[in-house]
Amino acid sequence: MKLKTNTQLERAIGKKHASHLQSAIRHTIQRESKSFSRLALQTKVTHKMKNGRLQRLVLESPKHSFVHHYGFEGVRSNSRYLNLKDRNHLGGVRSTYVLNGLAKEIGSVRADEVLAQINF
Repeated sequence: MKLKTNTQLERAIGKKHASHLQSAIRHTIQRESKSFSRLALQTKVTHKMKNGRLQRLVLESPKHSFVHHYGFEGVRSNSRYLNLKDRNHLGGVRSTYVLNGLAKEIGSVRADEVLAQINF
């Protein structure tokens, strides 16, 4: 049995939670907006590593997905006034506990690394 390094563990944890977060966001978009185009379902979440550690999760989505999330009030280029209400579909991610699970797993891996480096 081959032991994994902390870098490999963090990469696996980041990949797992990025896919969970992506599916949670897509599910929330589908549930909240029936007429939303399929371009909004092109939302992706990827993990980024730096110096052998999980640095962040990156959310990539088309522009109109953010417009629907935050809302828009103003005049478009064709002189039509628009008042789109915010749908807050990205805020529904907080209820999925994906980020709490990520924090717990990364915390346990990094705590083990600190304990391994301490000389008693």
